[in-house]
Amino acid sequence: MPSNNSYNDSVVMRLDVDTETPTLYKQPPQFAGKVALTDFDVSPAGRVWYLDEMKEGGHTVVAFYADGSVASETHLDTPVGLLVNRFKVAGDSTILVGGFFTSYAAKELQGKGYLVLFDKAGRPRKELSKDVVSDVDLSEASSKFLEGAVASGLDGSFYVLKDNEIFIISNVGEVVRRISIRRFDEDSHAFRMDLSRNLLSIEFHKPDREGVLHAWFLVLESGTGEPFGFYKSSEDLGDDCICFSSRSGYLFSRLESGRIKLLSAPLR
Repeated sequence: MPSNNSYNDSVVMRLDVDTETPTLYKQPPQFAGKVALTDFDVSPAGRVWYLDEMKEGGHTVVAFYADGSVASETHLDTPVGLLVNRFKVAGDSTILVGGFFTSYAAKELQGKGYLVLFDKAGRPRKELSKDVVSDVDLSEASSKFLEGAVASGLDGSFYVLKDNEIFIISNVGEVVRRISIRRFDEDSHAFRMDLSRNLLSIEFHKPDREGVLHAWFLVLESGTGEPFGFYKSSEDLGDDCICFSSRSGYLFSRLESGRIKLLSAPLR
């Protein structure tokens, strides 16, 4: 279930594909009414992480065990007025948080981009350079799709998409490599990015004439940036992609007669 950005109960459910057994990841009891679930992530090792906005300020990263119980809580002293649209946790528990400053921030910060790496204890490790960070025109922010696609690797690296370039960033915040991409359509928006073994998937959304969004996927070799394939979701699959795997391809979900139906689409 997606985050609802409310100071009430928010929950993510993991569904076992083989047994259809659900696992619920609930907020710690002491957080009731005090946090808003801003985003969640599943790390390369399969651990679920929450990014909670705290009522009293800052954010807290909550890690969960596989059974849904809370493993740890790490507070991040993020600035006032920050709207987060990037959140990822790498295999070594390095945390990436990115976004931009809203009108609630100090005047000199409003519209400025923000991208910072935190260590697993919540200490800021590196603020990324303006090459990687995008500023925002606040007058257009409410009507414009703001891209925040980011992926992470087992080695602690991050893949950050900005415009038509992917920045590969080490766990200490150094840009070690860049990959240029070619979008299938300049009107498309990058919705998410997933890294699985040697393949990097970028999910794009593009509206049709009626304004309905449809999903397209670009798959690259993560080591070289060479295109592996380009895919479009079919009407049977729908446009709700849950996850990507280099071995099994894409997994989609559809709601039929009140039940969640899972559909797989292997790479070809």
